[in-house]
Amino acid sequence: MFQKKIYFVGVILFLVVVRVDLIAAKLIIHQIDISNFPQLKVYVSVLDDKGRCILGLSQENFNILEDNKVVGDFKCSSIFPQREWLAIVLAIDVSGSMKGKPLKEAKIGAIEFLNRIGLQDKVALVVFNEKVKWLADFSGERDIRLIQDKIEELRSGGNTALYDAISESIVGLEKIVAPRKAIIVLTDGVDTRSSTRFKNLLEFLKNKKIPIFTIGLGDKVDKEALEKIGQVSKGYSFFTLDSTQLRTIYSLIAEQLVNQYILLYTFAGRKDIITHTLSVEARLNGELLKDKLYYSLETYFPSEKRIEPTSSKLVLIGLLGGILGLVFFSLTAILWLNQVPSILKYSYILLGTFLGVIIGILFAYYI
Repeated sequence: MFQKKIYFVGVILFLVVVRVDLIAAKLIIHQIDISNFPQLKVYVSVLDDKGRCILGLSQENFNILEDNKVVGDFKCSSIFPQREWLAIVLAIDVSGSMKGKPLKEAKIGAIEFLNRIGLQDKVALVVFNEKVKWLADFSGERDIRLIQDKIEELRSGGNTALYDAISESIVGLEKIVAPRKAIIVLTDGVDTRSSTRFKNLLEFLKNKKIPIFTIGLGDKVDKEALEKIGQVSKGYSFFTLDSTQLRTIYSLIAEQLVNQYILLYTFAGRKDIITHTLSVEARLNGELLKDKLYYSLETYFPSEKRIEPTSSKLVLIGLLGGILGLVFFSLTAILWLNQVPSILKYSYILLGTFLGVIIGILFAYYI
């Protein structure tokens, strides 16, 4: 009887563990290629709870919905045999806190990544502390030895301009035409020096549709921010307290980039400028995994760097300016009616105008 109870408990625990693993599995739509419109090419990863690729899936495992309508005719293949090349930015934190073992292990991991991707892939190297520097760009043929030498020469010091590094990496990637693009950014701390604000960066990422793989090292990283960056950009986020795990993480990212699925289908309508919704589903061991991507056929890869304020922000700025103008006009009228001496009156007007401008600028910047 006792043995039966142990067996029963063992079965329950096994089912619980399996269930947790299945729930943690994830489907990500990384990118969509519209360059051969009306034929669209969608790049998808199916990952387990450790970020490892789940291989061996076929067309029968997937469903595609375009604007909530099922796409009946599509093809499914793996990138691995085709090896479509990609443009990659390796962005590495070289702030003072990376000194010693963290930077040493980061170098090992980054070089391991270079050895795992394809020879046709193009790689740029970006480092950042309080400044962002491009040590290698996409110009010319890729020289893996040169990039490795640049990585080996890295030195640490200074603060952390993480958001600026990501923003500038995206701008650099926009200058190159590639079927696939990705950014891999490693940091061990929070942003302390960027001129780019976090919420503006997220809006930037939504527009650019370039997956960012974030690596958070140590217990001082802004985990929520890094996860949000990975989520919004359709990338992935890894975290570790042990710098010796960086080599494994870089290898996992290389695996994700090499083992994506390609879903190919024909767009049913004409080319337009409205926002479309692409949904992909994958059925895996009875579980349904889903992801969704919003895109425009006209502006999928916009080239402008500047992030314009949203219409709601412009309205708020206008309202504040109107209120401030009314207040100072009223103040001026009261001073005039009370026959305040001219010198004092004009001093109040100038002071009020100056304060109004300062408040308006601060309000426009922080909302």
